[in-house]
Amino acid sequence: MQGKIPVHKLQEIIQYMNANKVSLRQVAEMFNFSKSKLHRDIQKFERQELLRIRTALKLAEQRKNLYSTNLYEQLNCLLK
Repeated sequence: MQGKIPVHKLQEIIQYMNANKVSLRQVAEMFNFSKSKLHRDIQKFERQELLRIRTALKLAEQRKNLYSTNLYEQLNCLLK
């Protein structure tokens, strides 16, 4: 197979590998991908997923801090 492996296919492959404990070589042969390309695309996908998760965590932390700050300021105003 030529070109970039679609994300949904990578997700299926990773799930299949984890569920069935098969090697990268076996999966590459099953799906007709080169082993090095499959490995590279999986690594890229995993890095993107980690980046997406880190970004979501940072945004959640910022929201939490924003709400905490607003709540703190509101409580201070009420106490004055």
